[in-house]
Amino acid sequence: VDPDAREPQQSQQAARHGQPHDQQQPPPRHQQQQQPLAHQQELGQASDPPSPLLTALDSQGKTTVGVSGGAGVVEERVVPEGENENQRHSFELNLRRGGTLRLHKNYLTESTRAELAQTMDDCSQKGMFRQYRLGLFDEPRVHCLLGEEEGCGYRYHGVSMKATSVQKVPTVEKFAHASAREFLQGKYQMDRWNVGMDMIVYRDGQDSCGWHADDTQNECLVVAVVVECGSARRVCIRPNRKPSTGAKRAGPLEEGDEEIELHVGQGDAYDFDSPVHDGYEHSVPKDPSASERRMVIIMRAGDSVSVEADTGRPAPSLQPPTRKKTGPVFGSMRDRITEGARYTREYILRARAHCQQQKGVSGNQEKGCDAVVVSRQSDFLRETDKLDWLRYSSNGMQGSRALLRSLVEGNPVRVFRSSTLGWPDGWAPPPLERQWPAEASVNFGPGAGRGAASKPRPPITSYRYDGLYRIVSLWGTNGQIIANRRPTSAEETQRMFEATGQDVCTALMVRIGTASGGGSGTASGDAN
Repeated sequence: VDPDAREPQQSQQAARHGQPHDQQQPPPRHQQQQQPLAHQQELGQASDPPSPLLTALDSQGKTTVGVSGGAGVVEERVVPEGENENQRHSFELNLRRGGTLRLHKNYLTESTRAELAQTMDDCSQKGMFRQYRLGLFDEPRVHCLLGEEEGCGYRYHGVSMKATSVQKVPTVEKFAHASAREFLQGKYQMDRWNVGMDMIVYRDGQDSCGWHADDTQNECLVVAVVVECGSARRVCIRPNRKPSTGAKRAGPLEEGDEEIELHVGQGDAYDFDSPVHDGYEHSVPKDPSASERRMVIIMRAGDSVSVEADTGRPAPSLQPPTRKKTGPVFGSMRDRITEGARYTREYILRARAHCQQQKGVSGNQEKGCDAVVVSRQSDFLRETDKLDWLRYSSNGMQGSRALLRSLVEGNPVRVFRSSTLGWPDGWAPPPLERQWPAEASVNFGPGAGRGAASKPRPPITSYRYDGLYRIVSLWGTNGQIIANRRPTSAEETQRMFEATGQDVCTALMVRIGTASGGGSGTASGDAN
């Protein structure tokens, strides 16, 4: 919902397909048939046809929020005469898979907003903000967690955040207590945000937050307040489970499902209750056009936990970090990797043999795909792996167009097979073993010999380098051929890229050195 809009909001309906090849990242859902998704709601941008949510200005100057068709029930609210557009008002949407999403326009007064923004800058000057790592890389945002009690904290995706007492930041303490009285006392019979108040800064439009649900500590309510931003950043929401089975991130969208974009401005707030986190996930995607920072305070109520050690490090400032621009590197890279050898994901990332931490396709539309990870085979997508050749699928926006570019340019593609492949053909390499360090037992106290130090640690996923492959054809979800040869003109190339759209595309890849692979292992295009 964009309450600033003064024209009826409308939604897009689009068929979305695809599933990134690496299962480490929650995959986008695909439709089994080419059909529009039901009720994709862009809350804040006009499109077509009519949306279930409307924001309109009537002839008397009253702002009305109502319902037009299907997915949810919006609580109507008419802004009384005499109120102006800068006064606070709220919108509510009951979601199909359970839970309530609410948007609060102008939740903060300008004086409160400015005071909180200055407080967050002051906390940064005092070195209170922390940088955390997700997997192998720094999370693209920074945090300062405040709690009602020393030692409480928040855990998610391998990150442990230890809270600083909110009493050390009186401005936030006063604001948190006032918001707890408003949001928690009535419905939840609580008087404080016992999971904590997480001050988060997205330093520019390149900072982001991937798909997730705030459910690691049984959160009953999560409230996000936007303290500062230039242009409104999108908050995207989508279903993450199949209602019939309860399985997370399984199956295509069903009739009536919502995909929602919140366009939340400076001073606004939004909140989710626990059923939303059970049935949906959300993200804050990158916005390359945004240069301004985005300051948010996330307040959570749920299970309070004790955290002994914080896993982050001090964030030097709230300024955008220096980011290295890296592109694909084509060829066998014999000085860094050896065919048939197994590696960790971290190694192939640092060696630049594959440049994506989670996605299966490494590369971009402009240069092409230089490497892929084969981590699963899908019957639905008709994927097959015969070692010397394979059919490999990816989504249209990043992966498919990178694959198409390599077909167009004739670039070789490095293929890594993951130990998670689990396919009857048996091409998966064994995982890598890892042992507890010899000194680990001294850290477990009495009974360490019977505890974790004496147990084998879980194996590490391995990635075997299986050589260079050539992409010889590409087709869409419905079997239509997109390309089966290199184009002969710019116009033909353009038509190929337009045909990829947002559908899942499948590439036929043949190992270089086989009869149809186009030559030996030192074929044209092998940079080394």
